[in-house]
Amino acid sequence: MISELENPTREEVSATDVAQSTGMSTVTARRYLRFLASVGRAQVSCRYGKVGAPERLYRPCGS
Repeated sequence: MISELENPTREEVSATDVAQSTGMSTVTARRYLRFLASVGRAQVSCRYGKVGAPERLYRPCGS
């Protein structure tokens, strides 16, 4: 999970990105990413679309 978050080819990742690259469900990826943010290992930003909830994007702290 941490390696996906710290992937040098991406600045930010979503739970969907992590789920697709690791094979876990999106719900599980979202849970782990939220945990990493809660313990200070990741920063969260939002991408707003036209409809629906914003997509949360995660990056490692210090980036």
